Amino acid sequence: MGIRQYKKDHLKELAPALTGVVAETPHPESDNPLTFWTSHEHPTLVDLTLFATGDYARPDGDTPAARGRTFSGRPQLIAELAPALRALMEFAAPRTVAQYTQSLRDWWRLFDTVERDAAKAAISVSVVRSFADIGELHRQRAHDDHMDRGAFGTVLAAVNIVRKTKGMRRLTWQRPDPKRRVRHLPPEWQVREVRLELKHRWFAALDRWQVADELLSGRQPQTEEEQRLLTNYRAFEEAVARSGHPRPRSESVRLAMSNTTFHRSGFSIPDMLRGRYPDAEDIRCAFHLCLAATGWNPAVLLSLDANSNAIEAHPKDPARYVLRGYKARSKSEQQTEGLYKSQGSAGVILLTLMQRTAPLRAHLRDDLAKQDAIYQALLKEGASKAKLDEQRKVVANLRIGVSSFWLYATSKNERILWLDPHATTYSIGSEKKEGLSFLDSLVACINLRRPADSQLARERLAEPP
Repeated sequence: MGIRQYKKDHLKELAPALTGVVAETPHPESDNPLTFWTSHEHPTLVDLTLFATGDYARPDGDTPAARGRTFSGRPQLIAELAPALRALMEFAAPRTVAQYTQSLRDWWRLFDTVERDAAKAAISVSVVRSFADIGELHRQRAHDDHMDRGAFGTVLAAVNIVRKTKGMRRLTWQRPDPKRRVRHLPPEWQVREVRLELKHRWFAALDRWQVADELLSGRQPQTEEEQRLLTNYRAFEEAVARSGHPRPRSESVRLAMSNTTFHRSGFSIPDMLRGRYPDAEDIRCAFHLCLAATGWNPAVLLSLDANSNAIEAHPKDPARYVLRGYKARSKSEQQTEGLYKSQGSAGVILLTLMQRTAPLRAHLRDDLAKQDAIYQALLKEGASKAKLDEQRKVVANLRIGVSSFWLYATSKNERILWLDPHATTYSIGSEKKEGLSFLDSLVACINLRRPADSQLARERLAEPP
């Protein structure tokens, strides 16, 4: 079955077919100045309580590395910085909030280190209880310890806001020099090999879905393997109908069969899922192909909203589309064009993913409506702030899923999954090997087929900065 005959006329119809999502509900303000929600399109709960109480947990045991991640609580200091931090993070994305939190951790540990070293050397230093106690000694220690430039500037900005409100002179400290990044520009032939491998895997997924659709539509199996796959696909369809869920639980698929009997009978949940939805490898292949096709930053692709008109027919050529993204950092629109007939172009890849994952998105949309209704009920009941915050986290997470182009399903996780737009999950390898990214794994597979004297480099080949 040739993948080049994959039917794609219907893809044009998907672009304008958008469904509304329930609107965001205003969240009541907290009486606790250390907790607040951001006003980003994907709101995040910021909880600074840990910096008042301290973090003494040692999940890795009583080791030097574990102890190095703990820090003391400084209630007065975080109370003074909280209003400034809230102003700085008001419209921040979840990933930026995480960076602010990590910056505070770095500074809190630095304060502990300075005070601990001074005690060992019998030197008198002021304990940092207030913003006014942060001085030249801490600036120098941050430089000596090569603190991250961003972490240094983040907390310094908050301190200077507080100093200004108190009528004090701002600290004109220079941030540490940026860390030198070693970047490797691979030869063109290596980049071409990676792109060809990505395309090969993407076309293999298209072929797999086409075969599954044809078998379920009535085409007679031509091999024993196709007959086995058809049996699996039908069993999965029945499980979906029984459970009313597009990704039924394993128990619903197996019914009363044990795992051993299930597998000996030729059934495979991974095969069932892969015939209907993209899996973890498919979605990362698609994502990296789109990166290569558009030249956009990962954040722009991850933030594309599946419920918006991100993909539109070209106004002058019905055979083409226009794909638009938004680069938050520079506040600019990104735009690219392509042909509807090109299966490897970014817009067609996105439309194909929309089609294959439509049942998953529909379920997430229904779940969002239900969870939002629960949230509304809690509001009317006057539920505690803690309950409201927990429920809003659920709603906020579902909003991200509903708007994501990058939905997928795996046999190892019974939830509907998607690439996190505020993390680097797009680069994580599907194989659970320490330090092996998706591109590392891809290059390793390519190298298995190549002679020893023409191996591809694995030094962050084609990895975005």
